[in-house]
This record gives sequence, structure tokens and C-alpha cells, in this order.
Amino acid sequence: MLHRFRVLQLLLLLVLVSAFSIPVEAQRRRNRFRQQAPSSGALECRVFCSDEKLRTPVAELTWRSSQALLSAVRIEVTVYKDGFKTGAYASLDSNQGSRSYQSQKGRGGQDLIPGLSQLVVVDASSLRERPGLVAVRIEGLEPGLNYFWRVVSKASGRQMAGVTARCQAPVCPADMQPDEKPPADMQPEEKR
Repeated sequence: MLHRFRVLQLLLLLVLVSAFSIPVEAQRRRNRFRQQAPSSGALECRVFCSDEKLRTPVAELTWRSSQALLSAVRIEVTVYKDGFKTGAYASLDSNQGSRSYQSQKGRGGQDLIPGLSQLVVVDASSLRERPGLVAVRIEGLEPGLNYFWRVVSKASGRQMAGVTARCQAPVCPADMQPDEKPPADMQPEEKR
């Protein structure tokens, strides 16, 4: 009888310990998530389809800065996880109309890195609704590709790279009206 009582005590003790360890582990996971979450001033990337151009993905990068300091930064972008380390990236000035140029050779001596040659800055401005933040919109992304972005400050003669942000370019459908004809390059060939 005493042996059964001991076994029941041990089982009860195990149940109580496990019941207390579950909330502690959940709290530990929440704290780890909070530490990894980006701060409000970190580089953020948002992607969407253009309202004005068919099948045009757009990346909008936002970070803490001002309109005056916007011209003193360069945006670097790669499609490789280790692209910044290996030199397989392209650069854009943060000015509107700036096109990407590759400052380094790609992997394996490849001159052109896929998905980076058509990038262009279409808008660069400070955000009225969120003071202290700037936004740069970039078009020319290759649908479905993952892009890794970073902002490099060129101020005071030193170049300092910031945090990296990743986003995947969306695949944008051709949003046509029912009575509209598709562009010539999308029309099926007529049977003869």
C-alpha cells in the first residue's frame, strides 16, 4: 500500500512540474520572438503589385531617416543569401529614377546577376503619416524571387551597412476588364 502511495505521489509531482513548465516555456518563446522582432526604425520591406502598370511587382523599403539624409544613402540588393558577403549584389542610389548597377562581379565570374538588372527607383520620399521615416519604391523585380536589401550610409566619408531585410517579389496577374483585349504579345496566334 505504501509503495502505491509513493508512485501516486511521484506521478502527481510530475504532473505539477510539467504543468508549470509549459507556461514558462511559452513565455520563453514569446520573449525570444520579441527580441527578434524588428524595431520601428529598422529596415522594412513591403511588396505589392502596381496599381498603374500590369504585371509589375513593387518593393517599398522604409527605414528611419529624413528627406535631407536620403541622398546620402545607397541601397544594395541581392538575390543570394550570402550575396553581400560574396560580392554578388547590385546598388541603387536612393534618388528617383536611379537604375541598378552592379558594383561587384556575380558568382562564378558571372557579370549579370539574375533579377537585378531592371531595378529602378520610382519614388523616394519621407512619409507624412509616419514622421522620421523615409520610403523608397523600386520596380523591375523578377516575380517570385527573394530579394535581400540593405541600406548603406555614405555620410561623413565612411560607409556603414545597416540591417538586411528580405521580401519575395509577388507574381502580379494581368488585371483586365471583361471587354478589354489583352496586349498584342499575349494574344493567341490565329489558326490558318
